[in-house]
Amino acid sequence: MNKGRLLAFSIASVAAGCAPLLSEEPGRVYYPSEVVQNIELLDGRQIRVAGYLRLGTESMALWDSQQHFQDAERREANDGDPIWNHCITAYYNFSIERQFQDANGSMIEAAGTIGIYRDESTGIDLWGCNVVHVTLHHLNR
Repeated sequence: MNKGRLLAFSIASVAAGCAPLLSEEPGRVYYPSEVVQNIELLDGRQIRVAGYLRLGTESMALWDSQQHFQDAERREANDGDPIWNHCITAYYNFSIERQFQDANGSMIEAAGTIGIYRDESTGIDLWGCNVVHVTLHHLNR
């Protein structure tokens, strides 16, 4: 993971400590920016997430919206840009690989487990838009 995105994540984590935490009500659906803001509460938990799924070269990402993705692309967002707080890296369970790829470029809702990328050996995740990620287990469209 590059330093700029890690910095953006760190700032979001500090800010999350100052903001009220989201409720853990059953059936609650979180958008990527809510996951980033509340990572301390959500890390390791299985939750429902919603957003714009974008797969591409060196990218597997779930964005708050298509507009956030387009804004990042249009301004060629650099590391540390706050736009990255509207995106989490999206990994998937191989049992839903076909669904996952078919959903590229659309709004989705899915169940998945939230985590933080912690590769101490390299610190680099070639697929990630954020150190915060979701591993998707079940996908709805």
